[in-house]
Amino acid sequence: MDNSPIPPEVKLQFERIQAIQSQIEKQQGLGRPIISYVHNGYRLVASGSKIHWDKEEKWQTFHDFLSYYYVKVFGEDWGKEELKKPFAEQHPIVQWHVKFGAYKRDQRVEGVSVQSAPMTGAAFAILSLSYNLFLLEHNIGVQEKLIRRLKLSDKGNFQGALYETYVAAIFIRAGFKIEMENEDDANTSHGEFIAIAPYSGTKYSVEAKARQPFKDNIGIWSQFKKALAKNVAHKRVVFIDINIPKMFDKMAVIEQQLKDVESSQDAEWKKAPPAYVFMTNHAFVYDLEGVQFERIGFAYGFKIDYFKGNTEYTSLRDARMARDKHMDMVKLIKSTREQNDIPVTFDGDIPEFAFNKELKEKRLLIGNKYLIPGKDGKDAVGILESATILDNEKLAYGSYLFEDGTRGICTCPVTADEIAAYKKYPDTFFGVPRGQGAKTEDPLELYDFFHEVYKKTPREKLLEFMKDWPNIDEIKSLSGEELSIIYCESLVYSIMRDREKSHTHSSRRPMNA
Repeated sequence: MDNSPIPPEVKLQFERIQAIQSQIEKQQGLGRPIISYVHNGYRLVASGSKIHWDKEEKWQTFHDFLSYYYVKVFGEDWGKEELKKPFAEQHPIVQWHVKFGAYKRDQRVEGVSVQSAPMTGAAFAILSLSYNLFLLEHNIGVQEKLIRRLKLSDKGNFQGALYETYVAAIFIRAGFKIEMENEDDANTSHGEFIAIAPYSGTKYSVEAKARQPFKDNIGIWSQFKKALAKNVAHKRVVFIDINIPKMFDKMAVIEQQLKDVESSQDAEWKKAPPAYVFMTNHAFVYDLEGVQFERIGFAYGFKIDYFKGNTEYTSLRDARMARDKHMDMVKLIKSTREQNDIPVTFDGDIPEFAFNKELKEKRLLIGNKYLIPGKDGKDAVGILESATILDNEKLAYGSYLFEDGTRGICTCPVTADEIAAYKKYPDTFFGVPRGQGAKTEDPLELYDFFHEVYKKTPREKLLEFMKDWPNIDEIKSLSGEELSIIYCESLVYSIMRDREKSHTHSSRRPMNA
């Protein structure tokens, strides 16, 4: 076995591959990544076992591809027939298509091949549907029955099928494996699909219910009762889309209603089974031509302890142990917060660099050599070793290693686009994985950060860190795993004291729909 050290240049290339992989996961989640290849001026894109292609200049962004993909899925002939109808009688998908097309034409700037614009309700509706269907085909296979339901003019069928695509996409991006239920089986009741958690292997029966838009109430009990009445084989997860203009200021009311029925003495509610409940709001239909539409949601443990909003704990350990019992759902919520946007690039590249040649050429990359102005008027070559950006100063601070073995700090100005990219990708902005010390006010997130650092620290080293603790004699007999837990908890408490924060933890974890 060769134990010789890895050459620095090899290590650098490996770290750059790691950074790209991290960006792919941040943009696309943990499902099957986008597979795309450019050859002889054509871009090829896989969706499951199918290959699509067009000239590279037509599919420069993944959004370009999605604009083609939904037309392909639903069929050009079907779309053309719908377009012959008066606009008010057209299928909602075709109405979104028309509004999206008009918006793109209005925003187009001559001579600019790739440009960005705010996402209108219609743009979000059509691109997110296209992306959801792509994820389903790419990870599971073509869902022909679902597509037929989406084509139906019956609003009840359409709204339910549409929401199913959102819910399935949420689980796919979070890394769950999806098993679709047999809709032709009328002998048994079941949910929309079974989701298998990537870490625990636990199976969940998932039910998705969507209210019709433009209702004058926020009643969810009809949908909730139907979801709970299903005879399912696994732990139950229920998604309900409220579909109102604004849900943010009504979340407390909806949560209280869940608590009321949970504690109800009504016989029907008393026998209702436990369920992880996710309330969402996709309100794009209320502002199809504007950008003031809401996407939001929250989770609630119906008859499930320690998975409710505003649950208070007396210690960090109690909060952590309670959370760990529901880690699959916690990771699902985290994914909804992180993979909340439709990817722009095919390969995980940072969009601000991918479509701006000048910025890409000037980009600071750790491991690259740069010409640094010297105090004596002579330039010196320095290798960038580490860097950070202070957005309030609009400067990048870099630490450089010079040819004579000395080191120095040098600054350079950064643009608004670079600052925006840095805020989205702080750990990989400079080309290799580097933790940038992102701030968090959540004690559990702090604990996770410290535990990731210290969980493999040798037991002897941990005892050395804790040698001045007053109870050192009591903890000497503990295992290395328990010592790392105690040590990380102490670090969190220290930070919390410094911040003058309460030691009580709330379990509410908002999610993005």
